[in-house]
Amino acid sequence: MEGPADRADGPGCPGWLRGGNRQQPDDPGKINLWASDHYHASNAGYYLHALVVFGMVTGADPRALGGGERAAAALGLSQATAVALQNVAFAQVSAVPEPGTWLLLTMGGGLLAWQGRRRSSASAVA
Repeated sequence: MEGPADRADGPGCPGWLRGGNRQQPDDPGKINLWASDHYHASNAGYYLHALVVFGMVTGADPRALGGGERAAAALGLSQATAVALQNVAFAQVSAVPEPGTWLLLTMGGGLLAWQGRRRSSASAVA
């Protein structure tokens, strides 16, 4: 059975796997990120996803929300669980990109610069 973490669009993506477990929700010491159907996210899984999106969009540290954060309490998460998920989200948001990512970014920027220069020289000739 394919679950959210088996696809590239799973909740929290790599953070999803970092914070919990894949298909064994009863493993001790891990936060259950799965709903009872083992396909959808639990409240903790959706909270982790929201923290990762929050950190990526705002650039803010998800750990700054703290254990008493109201959304976590409204979802029925303990303060310890909220803090643990905030730490996982921070680790995901602050991860350093792989060298291949930097290479593609540099090559893409160079290609755009070359194309822009080529267009400006073509218009100067015409």
